[in-house]
Amino acid sequence: SGVSSASVTSSGSEHISLVDYVHSVIIDCSSFSFVDSMAVTTLSQIAQEFERQSVKLYLVNYSYQILKVLKTGNICDDNQGIFIFPTISEALQHAYERRHKQIVYFMEDEDETQV
Repeated sequence: SGVSSASVTSSGSEHISLVDYVHSVIIDCSSFSFVDSMAVTTLSQIAQEFERQSVKLYLVNYSYQILKVLKTGNICDDNQGIFIFPTISEALQHAYERRHKQIVYFMEDEDETQV
């Protein structure tokens, strides 16, 4: 991800970054009562920043009204880097499968370079 997993703070103590370990962030939208175009823009910006760190953003448990706003804002497009799922379990399954494929591909690449 290009981010160091450890750094030393100004007080001299070591700080461990979770960025090297986080591959997905899931936001439970069940408590969202309202989403406007500014919120959609902010979510898109967050997703872009996460994408730079190889972290995927998932939105789950959204209402029909929230989904309409998300679709109107084109946040559901594949190129936005945001995955939407009706339930947390579906998002977790997708994140796990996506991460597992990345690990398998990485291991296959490692095997090829060691031959």
